[in-house]
Amino acid sequence: MMGNSRDNLAMSLHMDVEAAVLAPSFEAMNTLSRKAAILSAAVDYQSTTKIHYRDDPQSKALVAMLLTLESIDNRYQKVGKWGVTGDEAKTLRVTAGVLDESLSGIPMNVFQAAKRLVDDLMRGAQ
Repeated sequence: MMGNSRDNLAMSLHMDVEAAVLAPSFEAMNTLSRKAAILSAAVDYQSTTKIHYRDDPQSKALVAMLLTLESIDNRYQKVGKWGVTGDEAKTLRVTAGVLDESLSGIPMNVFQAAKRLVDDLMRGAQ
């Protein structure tokens, strides 16, 4: 991914994390979850080994973000209210920083293909 596209995606990722942390809601969590799914699909597309079985910082960050989002959603399912703990906020912010650094390694065509895949899956789940 090149310059301007990478910068826009990085800014968008950080803004989505801050929205989820500072004003947790279905929309904020859904937006961040969708972005995490797209990045996961893009990383998986470039490797024969899925992110859960890889040891690189990008994969570890994606797994940490996905598990944190799952934990937040599980709590919402039990309590009926969105909320993010201090540790969850820290994890989301740190993982966004790690992912930000690695975005330039994802070709734009791979990112666009991953986006289409996730969008199709989300439409099918509705």
